Amino acid sequence: MAQPPVSPERDDQPRLSPIDIRNTQRLLESLKALDDRANIFTLDEFRRYAPLYVPQMSDVDSDTISPERAALAREFFQRINLYKPTHIVRSKTDPEILLRLPQLMVQLSTLAPTPENEQAVLTNYSHRLSDLPKVWSRAQNLMSVQVFKQQNSKEQLATFARTRTETAAIMTEFFEKTGREPPENLARPSPPSEAGLAADDFDDL
Repeated sequence: MAQPPVSPERDDQPRLSPIDIRNTQRLLESLKALDDRANIFTLDEFRRYAPLYVPQMSDVDSDTISPERAALAREFFQRINLYKPTHIVRSKTDPEILLRLPQLMVQLSTLAPTPENEQAVLTNYSHRLSDLPKVWSRAQNLMSVQVFKQQNSKEQLATFARTRTETAAIMTEFFEKTGREPPENLARPSPPSEAGLAADDFDDL
């Protein structure tokens, strides 16, 4: 894995300390491990989480979600990569994919390793604790500008387009396999929770 960018050895440039570089490297390794993890559940394993795909009136107000449902959601999110589709297979010995569920969100693009982005990150890091509002505000604004530019890069826009296409295909497949009527706005796919997936929907798979 590539090392995090380090500013050139100039006295007028902010630098990351060795401890910060080490901690950043550890974080990158942890994120890489999570990104490489596939979202695969057997049919029996997924039945436990099927209730999360059944909409409830209490979901309108997150403060009223039952502790049991909230705990189940946390457990589910800890087992999946939110940025990848989830595959439900028949069993550990039979890898046939019975159902696919779309990713829950499109991730923000991290800053590309360019000199401009490196300078924005290091400047923001160096001045984040400044007592002068003008100093830390300028550094923060520079960082924000680079982040927004990254989200509108050709690569990120291509990711959005690919994700929308993939999600639309998965949702079409989902409604065909469950026998449910797709929503009118399937062109802008909705999550399965809006379709009312119940645990017994898996009985005929």
